[in-house]
Amino acid sequence: MFDGLAQQAMVDPSFDLPRAYRALAAAYIALLREAAGRRRASSMRITLLTYGTRGDVQPYAVLGQHLARRGHDVTGTACTNLVAMAEQAGLGTVPIPIDSQEFLASERGRAILAAREDHLVREGTRPPGNPGTARARTTR
Repeated sequence: MFDGLAQQAMVDPSFDLPRAYRALAAAYIALLREAAGRRRASSMRITLLTYGTRGDVQPYAVLGQHLARRGHDVTGTACTNLVAMAEQAGLGTVPIPIDSQEFLASERGRAILAAREDHLVREGTRPPGNPGTARARTTR
């Protein structure tokens, strides 16, 4: 359609091409708004399943917040110590009965982190110059 307008402007010197483009853009925007309104009318029920520390849960809380703003019914999961953060984002939240910070501070949690770091070293997948979070925590 834009090409047709340009051709008409080349044939007819009195044709107002910028005005035609503005009218076409306005019509296109109106069509997009109408389509967006129809899409919002059909909301979905969405459940976001995640657990872990704040860095694991927060991205899903933000995603859920944006989905809720679009009219969807969003429910998420979070460890008990992060339920308030997910609820502040406006999500219905189902708590996972574990405190992730408390677990990672425990002897078992530190052992799991150390084993993961050892695996990354063996596989050569730890980024260069990164001393590793578990080793840094246990040696200090």
